[in-house]
Amino acid sequence: MTNWETLILVLVPLLGLVLPLLVSAGQMAKLNHENYLHVKETRSYKSTFVAYFATFDIPIAATLFVLAYVCFKATIGTASIPDTGETIIGFILILTIGIGAFLYAGGLCYIKLQYWQHTKNRILTISPDTKTVEVQIGDSSNY
Repeated sequence: MTNWETLILVLVPLLGLVLPLLVSAGQMAKLNHENYLHVKETRSYKSTFVAYFATFDIPIAATLFVLAYVCFKATIGTASIPDTGETIIGFILILTIGIGAFLYAGGLCYIKLQYWQHTKNRILTISPDTKTVEVQIGDSSNY
């Protein structure tokens, strides 16, 4: 094998691994610049129902509710009561996981619904020139 063939065999896989990382880093830098444009110009933000509730925590809460249901069904829904020490520990562990999943999912939903009551019908206007934030609630506006 010649030196050129060895160079090609080494560089092609390395470029195949590194080039997508460099391209994605460039795109992230571009997105980062676009995200921080609000530092230079006036922007307004309004939270809509779909944008607020179409987030990743709703599917997580639904999955945790299903997990809690399965854990409750596996422990409380069984007709037999565990009789040995290991099965009692497993029974308690599965029941604890079910209770924890249910409480966590319920907390996620509770916080999401409570916070929505405070964010609906609100428009935030950020003006970096005058360094002010204007909050419009319905028809009125407050500074």
